[in-house]
Amino acid sequence: MAFTPTRLKNKRFVFTAEQMTKQFRFIIQRAKLNADFTEHTHAFHEIVIITGGTATHRVDGSDQFIKAGDVYVFTGDRSHGFISPRALSLWNVEYDPALLAPVASSLRTLPGYQALFLIGPRSRSVMPVVHLTAAGRLWTERQLARMEQEYVTRASGYEAVVTGLFFELTAYLSRAYTARGGDASGVHAAARAASFIEEHFRSAFSTEDLTDAAGVSTRHVRRLFLRHYGMNPTDYCMRLRVHAAAADLAETDRTITDIAYDSGFSDSNYFARCFRRFMKTSPRNYRASSRRNAHTGTE
Repeated sequence: MAFTPTRLKNKRFVFTAEQMTKQFRFIIQRAKLNADFTEHTHAFHEIVIITGGTATHRVDGSDQFIKAGDVYVFTGDRSHGFISPRALSLWNVEYDPALLAPVASSLRTLPGYQALFLIGPRSRSVMPVVHLTAAGRLWTERQLARMEQEYVTRASGYEAVVTGLFFELTAYLSRAYTARGGDASGVHAAARAASFIEEHFRSAFSTEDLTDAAGVSTRHVRRLFLRHYGMNPTDYCMRLRVHAAAADLAETDRTITDIAYDSGFSDSNYFARCFRRFMKTSPRNYRASSRRNAHTGTE
């Protein structure tokens, strides 16, 4: 079932998914629920921030008790609804994940971002959640109110202001995320390992460095990466190095060898093989193609 905004009570404003895709790909709204709200989906990713009351939250058929201070992130295709709400109040932020692209490389160094915004939304077996403190709830609600004010009034440049506030909110929630109740699913360990690689991929680090960051064995890290990222830690690191090199090849005139070394490769021949594996072309051809596209205005 598609999300039907008009069913939300006490809403400040509502835009349909169709309007959202034609304009700024972002929606923020608040709601109060005192009756069941049927399972639904959304056009893009969604952050749900519970600010008051309680309910049973049904996600893909599984139930979980929610209360004030809980924060969840979903992909748009995940079905969820609210059962037996008691004075439930919440904020709903719907966004195109591409909106975070300008700051993604920085956010990915935060374990909380890895768990909450990357692993959790695409997983069907785990649902990471932030439990905000009283002070955290106050800060978050003030931030959301500022975003709502900008979005509603739509003064000149509101998109830039809302986007900046959204970046700050995302970083805040990522920092607020902590592992609770154990880590049977391995989400927290995988997130710590991924954030370590994101921060150190340009430098040499050992397997022991990675397992120390994750807090689990080498074998378990590999298994968790395959489960949550669909690749092993080595490939995750190589992909980051190759993409960093690709950006330098397209944007600078530095030599391919220098770019390879600065991206974390100690051997230019190995760099060339990895680059071709991930980019399906050689570094030299990639640079030439990028410059032709820039000259003609294509991508």
